[in-house]
Amino acid sequence: MRARWQRFGQTGIGVPEDGIAQLAGELAGGTLDEFFCRYVAGTEDPPLGTLLAHFGVTLNLRTADDAGDRGGGPGKRAAGIGAGGGTRASLGAAIAAGTDATLQHVYTGGAAERAGLAAADVVIAIDSLRVTGSSIEAMIEHRPPGAKLQIHAFRRDELFTTTLTLDAAPLDTCWLTLASDAPPEMLARRGAWLGPE
Repeated sequence: MRARWQRFGQTGIGVPEDGIAQLAGELAGGTLDEFFCRYVAGTEDPPLGTLLAHFGVTLNLRTADDAGDRGGGPGKRAAGIGAGGGTRASLGAAIAAGTDATLQHVYTGGAAERAGLAAADVVIAIDSLRVTGSSIEAMIEHRPPGAKLQIHAFRRDELFTTTLTLDAAPLDTCWLTLASDAPPEMLARRGAWLGPE
């Protein structure tokens, strides 16, 4: 950021399209074209676990406890707190805010897509019980991955029924821990990055 400010911000020169990648490569002492192609312009996740381990920081992954879970700790399920415990099931879709259970996103390869559901479909019942945007998560809370659900939904004005097999929720929520037994050189790298502990 400092180098970017010195080169572009203070001088009033606009940042060219590939300016950040070029500057990062200069600071790293070599090209970072593959990194930017895969992780910035592409869709791959960077190898965060490997990168953080270099500094004695462990990346821990788990399933989200619920839709509001933003991570930062082991989670209620891991601690045995709250409903369910164990592995959480997933519809493979995100529900739009509102009273109806409208599918905002249907994840590629997920349970909802395999069942033939699409974004903008409105789920009205699961196993013959009415469902709303606020109740749909509770409807699957105690169901295990692999459970089959009968889904009634509207696509535009057409009612249809499908069977959905719940997936295990993805490991998409993280928290970080510092390795207490990190060797001195790792502690030095971590201190230079994060400051003194």
